[in-house]
Amino acid sequence: MEQDLQDILHKYWNYSSFRSIQEPVIKTVLSGKDVLAIMPTGGGKSLCYQVPALYKSGLTLVITPLIALMQDQVLSLYQKNIKASAIHSGMNQFEINNIISNCVYGEMKLLYVSPERLQSSAFRKQLTELPIELIAVDEAHCISQWGHDFRPAYRRIHEIRANFKGVPILALTASATKEVVKDIQVQLGFKDGQLFQASFLRSNLSLNVLQDDNKWGRLESVLKRELGCSLIYVRNRRLTKEIASYIKGLGYDAAYYHAGMKSEDKHKMQEDWMRGKYQIMVCTNAFGMGIDKDNVRLVIHWGIPDSLEAYYQEVGRAGRDGKLSYALMLFEKADMDRLNRNFEMQFPTIKKIRQVYQALSNYFQVPININTSRPFSFELVPFCHNYGFNYLECDHVLKVLIDLGYISITQNLNQSSRLKITMTKDQIFAMRSRNESMTDILQAFLRTYGGIFDEFQEINEKLMANRLQFTEKYLFDCLKQLHKSGHVSYAPKKKAPQLFFLKGRVDIDSLNIDPKSWNQRKKKLKIKLEAVLNYCNQEKACRNKSLLKYFGENLSIDCGNCDYCRQKNRPKPNLDAIGNKIKHNLQSESKMIVDVLAFFPESEKQIILEAIRALIAREKIRLEGNKVRWIGEL
Repeated sequence: MEQDLQDILHKYWNYSSFRSIQEPVIKTVLSGKDVLAIMPTGGGKSLCYQVPALYKSGLTLVITPLIALMQDQVLSLYQKNIKASAIHSGMNQFEINNIISNCVYGEMKLLYVSPERLQSSAFRKQLTELPIELIAVDEAHCISQWGHDFRPAYRRIHEIRANFKGVPILALTASATKEVVKDIQVQLGFKDGQLFQASFLRSNLSLNVLQDDNKWGRLESVLKRELGCSLIYVRNRRLTKEIASYIKGLGYDAAYYHAGMKSEDKHKMQEDWMRGKYQIMVCTNAFGMGIDKDNVRLVIHWGIPDSLEAYYQEVGRAGRDGKLSYALMLFEKADMDRLNRNFEMQFPTIKKIRQVYQALSNYFQVPININTSRPFSFELVPFCHNYGFNYLECDHVLKVLIDLGYISITQNLNQSSRLKITMTKDQIFAMRSRNESMTDILQAFLRTYGGIFDEFQEINEKLMANRLQFTEKYLFDCLKQLHKSGHVSYAPKKKAPQLFFLKGRVDIDSLNIDPKSWNQRKKKLKIKLEAVLNYCNQEKACRNKSLLKYFGENLSIDCGNCDYCRQKNRPKPNLDAIGNKIKHNLQSESKMIVDVLAFFPESEKQIILEAIRALIAREKIRLEGNKVRWIGEL
């Protein structure tokens, strides 16, 4: 086995040896055991399932959260002459069926899907036809409700194990606390599962935290150091455009990215940044997952991240090539206050949750105890205006309802049209004598989209119009007529986000919200909040030591590379020499401190500030408002 694995590694990736824990992870999963592998961002997690996929004769199913990540992986594998495909929400049933056929007959090695796709009973039935020999769950921290990126669909992945008995699961993530590790293993139904964990230490990454009430000015001075390709993470969509515009005004090539952009715009921004068209990308946390760009030299957090897990994932996108890189968390006191306020809003009262759910049900006129898979076009702002809800509070309530599995909201602005046939086959056959054209349409959809009797299927009207030799408008009008007559349920393509009632509409008193569990969850997330605030406020500890301790790893010595270590190891300034320079600069007149600093190189400004403080204490310099005056003798 060992030689075969080495041959695969060299043939497809041209590597002479495995890195870190890759080899033991691969060998263990090939022995048939469940494995959880925790490896830093950029540590080569994907090889841990791609190499076994090539070693095995069957198919590896990869469950991953982002379409961009799937497409990036499939393209990369294609360039290595490895057969792989992805099924995502932008595809119609005809395209999905073709991919499934290729997996059965076309020697496909890897199939990428989202966790939400597995919730479709029709798709899960299709999976049973495939020769699946390994299931890989990427970004596995999304499984845990205590993880920083909880995603409810991940908690149902274990359901497919019943159809693939004996098939091992390989779960992978870049960060997980002990509690999240346990939750992942339990939720995936690990049996004799193995845990492999690489060190969280990134020795080439310099961690820096800075509180500054003039963040815009500090950002400008940081960018002047010309560190190279950079990412700037912000906490809301509006700021992405604002900061990108400010940076472009400084003369840098910058772009912005957030989840609310059109799919084609997001894809273009991502591609342009990967090709090096933009030096700086200003983005929300929607950008970066699975994007393998090795020359990122700087990651800036504009404000404070929600958790150390999110922070660790995002700073890990710098320095993947092993070269020295920097991470800067830049915040002001108002950011701390804002984070605390947002935390309280994340936990609305149970009364408010029920109130918003009732309003949603009334808004879309969904009767109690009626199951429906129909999508509803949903825009948050008009909904809030209609019922007088606070926008942010309502947004958090919706997230709670999504977490609890009562609703789902797709943000895909290119949501495909959806169709479900509500007639029986006998009724369709009987209709032929009355309306042959409509019968032909229904039968064409039956042949193309499996499971269309059981649940809504995403359809492609243009494709079907060509097959039926109709114009697209004529087919659209026919489907609307069939919908009006009750023969089908047709939801045309919408640009707005789509909301689904996953359990139908339930009575508000039946919403299963256990106060004890609710309070426990709040307590656990409060611990996460306090951890990230403590990390910001610490002044007398190595950044890497503190970060690794949070993840359960002990660093025996200081890293020597973070802001604390550099400050600790910096030689004490020669006050006599610096004092002479400052005295010469002041020349018996008072000056603004900023004007004094402008006299010195950027690299010396921190030392000059420290020297000014010391000289004030020695009564060599007098502070006069915002100015300083030389009053002493050396």
